[in-house]
Amino acid sequence: MNPLRVILTLTFFFTVSVYSKDKFKSPPTTLGISPDCSERRTTIEEIKSIANNPKVKTMVDFLNALPKNSLQTFTFVKETSSSQHHLVSDQWPRVLRMSTDGKIVISFVCNKDSQDYGSVEILHFEDPPHARWRSLSLDFEKPDPEFKGLTARALTNSQKTTAHADSKTCLNCHGVGSDQSLRPIFHAYPIWPGFYGSEDDALFKGERELSRYQQFKKLAATNPCFNTLPWPKNKVYGYEEYPYNLIERFTNETKPGQRELYLRKLKTDNYHLRANLKFTDAFSHLNAQRIAHKFLRNKAYQALASTLAMEALACEKVDLLPIIKKTLGDKYGTPRYTPDSELNDPRSVDSRTLHLYNVGLQIGITPNEWTLHFNKPTEPEYATGIHGAHGYDTSTAQIVQGLLFQELAQSIPALKDKYKLTRGVSGFFNKQDFSCIDDLGGALEFTADNQNIMCQALYSDIQKNAVTEMTIPQDSLANPLPVVASETTHPSSDHNPSMLVSLDHILKKIGPLKSSADTLKIGNSLALTYCLACHGPQSYLPQVYQFLTTEDIFRKSVTTDPMLLHRALAYTESGRMPIGYKLTKDQKTALQNYLIKLAEGVKK
Repeated sequence: MNPLRVILTLTFFFTVSVYSKDKFKSPPTTLGISPDCSERRTTIEEIKSIANNPKVKTMVDFLNALPKNSLQTFTFVKETSSSQHHLVSDQWPRVLRMSTDGKIVISFVCNKDSQDYGSVEILHFEDPPHARWRSLSLDFEKPDPEFKGLTARALTNSQKTTAHADSKTCLNCHGVGSDQSLRPIFHAYPIWPGFYGSEDDALFKGERELSRYQQFKKLAATNPCFNTLPWPKNKVYGYEEYPYNLIERFTNETKPGQRELYLRKLKTDNYHLRANLKFTDAFSHLNAQRIAHKFLRNKAYQALASTLAMEALACEKVDLLPIIKKTLGDKYGTPRYTPDSELNDPRSVDSRTLHLYNVGLQIGITPNEWTLHFNKPTEPEYATGIHGAHGYDTSTAQIVQGLLFQELAQSIPALKDKYKLTRGVSGFFNKQDFSCIDDLGGALEFTADNQNIMCQALYSDIQKNAVTEMTIPQDSLANPLPVVASETTHPSSDHNPSMLVSLDHILKKIGPLKSSADTLKIGNSLALTYCLACHGPQSYLPQVYQFLTTEDIFRKSVTTDPMLLHRALAYTESGRMPIGYKLTKDQKTALQNYLIKLAEGVKK
């Protein structure tokens, strides 16, 4: 068990809600918003149409044009390593806003001083049978960095919103598995570092996080960008610090029983105030759909579907290992449980998903695909926080298992009506409408009598379709996904004459260049020291910014990408770059002259 999780769990044992038991019984109509499945549905096609509307010129225009009562769930990120990280803080947090079912999530920042202002990053989920995430980046008009009176948009003659679909850049952080499929990155329940409500979606009275959030809300109230969010329209008891829960911490002198009161109030009464958990919940369901359909597209899995369904039912007196080896060969060894692991780990003793997980490994489903963690390639454990049967949370693997069983039941009549899939959040928060999340999948539930009937039906199916020898390659796909074409954001040509015209304009404005050998040498040294320090392979910045992997790539980028060149010149002039260093006036001039000389095609 994660030691941090143990500490925080113990902390919550000494915490209590101070609200009355009727605290959360205000209907959404009182709030003036719809933070559940009653929200207005939207699609990625509708969002694209809004972005392409000639009247939508800025990011705020776009956010205001989103359909009323859509994308009603949101949370705030105070610290981030995402591509939208510049100047993010607890007073200028990054915004994540999504549909209740998680199928569309948008990300943006509201600080006009941020280099990321004016850009909206979108992940959207394609329904089965594709069952995959895709990306869309929208760049709107924004405060443009200026160099000698020339803006970036003037340089590129671009005044329209640009859209980049399925950019390969997103794969640097969001790509997982042998096929590098996309999936969101989100911390596991109940701790979300860097988020408001980082401890179980709670803001604690008298503590710094609450006071900082209240200060932020005052700023947000006068900010046109933050005002586009679906805040409650009316003051409703219990929603004072929406979308988070306002509570007090316990002391050790707390009366017995108050711990249970806290847990019931915080966890079971109001899902509207579980902003971060709603993201984890919806994303975990969709990730399970993505994994399930990777299994379903694989011929080796298709041959093993009934066998793995027997594991899901915990059928007795059947040794599954020899059956699996007949399909996958002797390379499929005896799976080993992970000692002391929890149900959130597909390798745990009680998960009933060990063979499922290991067959997944054989067909190319990597350990980190079972999670939403970033940069944990060998760790499949992930706490979804999704309420399941018998008081235990449901794991991603159990949802995958349930979806696969549901699919198999369509072809084996004896399985129909003998099982059900758990209804987590809509069962637990039955006074609120979150059925659209549970509709995405759940863990398998069945009675002992039905278990025996289904086990016999599956065993008969295995006997009827027995594999006598390994005939199916592990990577054989029955229905491979259609390839999506990605669009690059950079010009592909080696020479851009229109850029040089713009550079001539710049040169006329700044006067004769001090292009001596010494000046260019100094400029070259500064470029390699500072530009590659932040944008090279050893950078501390997110991977998406590490696009200048070699000196040659750096030179070619300057000569082929007018936006990159202009930003380098303008940010150097304003002092925004290099981050953390203050160049002298002569150093700025030397670096800018060197970059312009490179763009003109002059070698150092």
